[in-house]
Amino acid sequence: MKPISYKGVRKMSVFSRPKLTIQSPPDAVLRVTISEGDRVVLPFNIACGFCFNCHRGHTEACLTMNPEELHAAYGYVCAVLG
Repeated sequence: MKPISYKGVRKMSVFSRPKLTIQSPPDAVLRVTISEGDRVVLPFNIACGFCFNCHRGHTEACLTMNPEELHAAYGYVCAVLG
């Protein structure tokens, strides 16, 4: 099974790459057993990638997207009504 990369809305690509390896303690290599046509849902965090926490690898606590409490965790963005 070849890796699939998300490139944008309705844009994905299949590509070849070297075998993945563990490079640091929090890393994990998973084998996913899915078939063509299966529905797949993945939770994700939205992070800026450049704030104090993101720079140190703590994207779950992004200071730009989550300034006071968790708003962007798992793709959820809280609308502030005022």
